[in-house]
Amino acid sequence: MDDGSDCEDNPCTQADVLQTHLKSQIKLNRSNFVIAFVHGWRHDARVGDTNVADLRIYAASIAAFLARRCAIENRYCNTTVTAVYVGWRGARVDETWLRRKLGSPPESFIGKLAAIPETVAAAFTLFDRKPVSEQIAPSVISLLDLVSNTIMLNDGPKENDSRLIIFGHNLGGNTLAVGIKERLIKSIRELTPQTKLKPPIGDLAILLNPASEAANWTVLQRTVQERVSALRAQGHETELFQVDQPPVLISLTSARTWPAGGVRVEDCKLLISDWGKPRFPTLSKYIREHRGEYTSHIKYDWATHDLFPTFRGDFRPGADTLDWLAFDLEGRGEMGHDCLDYSQGKGSALGLFLHGLANIVRVLPFQNTEVEYTRTIGHLDPRRPVSGFLVGSIYESPRPFGTTHEMEIEWPGNEKQPDLGKRPIYRKISELAYSECASIQGWLTSVRTEHKGRGWDSAGGIKRTPIDSKLDSQFRHGLLHSGMRAITHPNDPLWNVRALDTALSHHGGYVTKPLVCSLSQFVMDDITLSSHAVSAK
Repeated sequence: MDDGSDCEDNPCTQADVLQTHLKSQIKLNRSNFVIAFVHGWRHDARVGDTNVADLRIYAASIAAFLARRCAIENRYCNTTVTAVYVGWRGARVDETWLRRKLGSPPESFIGKLAAIPETVAAAFTLFDRKPVSEQIAPSVISLLDLVSNTIMLNDGPKENDSRLIIFGHNLGGNTLAVGIKERLIKSIRELTPQTKLKPPIGDLAILLNPASEAANWTVLQRTVQERVSALRAQGHETELFQVDQPPVLISLTSARTWPAGGVRVEDCKLLISDWGKPRFPTLSKYIREHRGEYTSHIKYDWATHDLFPTFRGDFRPGADTLDWLAFDLEGRGEMGHDCLDYSQGKGSALGLFLHGLANIVRVLPFQNTEVEYTRTIGHLDPRRPVSGFLVGSIYESPRPFGTTHEMEIEWPGNEKQPDLGKRPIYRKISELAYSECASIQGWLTSVRTEHKGRGWDSAGGIKRTPIDSKLDSQFRHGLLHSGMRAITHPNDPLWNVRALDTALSHHGGYVTKPLVCSLSQFVMDDITLSSHAVSAK
């Protein structure tokens, strides 16, 4: 093809058709807002795949958000939204066929029992599918480069509102992490102060519950540390990343435990004063009662927390989960994450069995204990220092690698809205309740400026946030009540986010209106716009 306008004389690929579509929008003087989705394990591109439906909801939601911005702010009024589903053979077992043949209702108890054979049949394909997710990485990155280069052509609108936001879920997140890792390492090594680190591809890449070794992230953190050390050795006193540096890569994982550093016996003693009253009422309530959003019944991504390490030869996370199930069954919370009196728990035969099994599994010989290769990106937390209390700690982590941020969503009136908090209904997305997603121009620069030094909070310490005053999405730099300082600089563009269950509740819980809005805002709005520019507008 000469210009990608037709395929009459040459073989036509799907990439050619996509490029033709994007170029046609530019010829019409329209901008392109592209959302790409790389699916993961146990999924593919066949009709009826749930990940295809996920992308449709994301794309429709973004189209509704942009329409609101056009009506209110006169932005994105001449923009076409395009969804790109990057399909590969992530499913070796046709679970849909198995489910259809079994014929049991999926929501019933019998249906859940009937789903066990298909789950077991698919589980062992992780060994095979993960290498494939890495093998296709160069081709996927090549396609995304083609999209990025096409939508940013100079012959487009004068004010080019073209954007490319990329999502990778599960093994799709591994594909992106592997594909852009070397590119990011090179960019960091060549970065000079007073210049921004550019995204490795498009405007932003987001890894959703990525099934990828933590080493794919820690290598980036070490590269940043090496670059900072090299600049200081050369006499540079300016910070490597400036206050207007936006994030270029975000990993978002449904975390299992809170606080990230765990709770020690000494912490429990310090929570209560000599008069038996809590010194830190809110924190004490969360930990001692183990209620609220930090409940022992927290929904988390078991696939990346339990299953992934097991297949990498590390059975300790699975053993911890067995203990957690036993403690929960006995009404004793979870040891190491609360201050309950375990002597008052109700023992049971099943609980004793689970505890015993956990103890056996935990000490099995010849395990792989190299956590950066057995734990996934979002389930490797920095190691808590031996000194310091959970609140107001000034101590550095002795192993400052792993998760860097936290995210939660505070619901109005401290109550979850069941409609907006659940998976959106596609036909309702254009309604006001679903299309309203507040503009957050300049919020990141603002909070970084207000919170000098390490550790910022988008809520500013109160239960409201400039990110979205209606849904109260909240990001924190550093880990709340973890007993340690933030391990990265406040302006660092690599965000490894632990999502609490109000924001991302389980493996596939990324399709909720508040979360779609929060993630889209990173690209729809200029979050590092200076306060002067915001006020001028």
